[in-house]
Amino acid sequence: MNRQIKYIILCLPLFLLSCGPSDEEILKEAESVVQSFVDELNMQNFNSAEEIYPEMSKISLYKIPQNFNISSSKFTSDKKTEIKIIGNYGTTENTKPMQFVVSNKENDSWKIVRSKGLSSYYESNLYNVLKTSGCMEDIESDASIHETCQNLEPKFESLVSEYKEIIENSISFEKSGSNLSNSYNISISGELMLKNNSNISVPGFSYETYILFYDRNDNPSHSSKYQFNSDPILANDYHQITVFSMDYHRDYKKYSAVVKITNDQFIRSYLARQGNLSCSELNKY
Repeated sequence: MNRQIKYIILCLPLFLLSCGPSDEEILKEAESVVQSFVDELNMQNFNSAEEIYPEMSKISLYKIPQNFNISSSKFTSDKKTEIKIIGNYGTTENTKPMQFVVSNKENDSWKIVRSKGLSSYYESNLYNVLKTSGCMEDIESDASIHETCQNLEPKFESLVSEYKEIIENSISFEKSGSNLSNSYNISISGELMLKNNSNISVPGFSYETYILFYDRNDNPSHSSKYQFNSDPILANDYHQITVFSMDYHRDYKKYSAVVKITNDQFIRSYLARQGNLSCSELNKY
């Protein structure tokens, strides 16, 4: 056998070994690590999931990404020690993004070192408020998002409570547009007029209306909850309520009405949309 050919045959295995896995194989391996992590979460094997993603311990509230699909993966640098993997989860009608960064810098073993979209706070109303106000230092890391949201959540709740109280106090009873009367001393019926003096509409099923009755000394004697609340109370507008039948109370001499908000989700959505609250303002609460 030709000496040159013999040399090539002997060296070929060494040459192939020195080449190592291809980029495609490396990306596939990293993708399988992420898929394994998602599978462990879905099977509620949280300890096994944390072995793949140690920083997950900093995210106390997280989503379980069902029907997770990887859409792309790429190296973050020429060193090829980190790979960003982007995917989505959910249903066809409600697909949400989620991404991971995996690294093999330690022990040549691929681990998830960072995620975005796993924290339950991600894309919540609180997250959007903190993001637009400038309170969020790192929006690419679930661990950072989670810590910031958790620290500032009590302040956000105080802000929501303040808006709730302001809106309730801004809805006034309009005596001139109201004409409740009693029928045969058995029931009360007629029209109640309210006015929302705030710039925020209150959606239907988010409030309760209470009719207050007063005695001849102007002391509250009784209150009755009006059962129908499906209509929204529009911002800067009048809101008329038709009372068909309500228990009659003999000792009342006058009446008024108040609105109590029972579901403040619309306030949270409003604050998230506004984008005019600074971080320093939020920190005052």
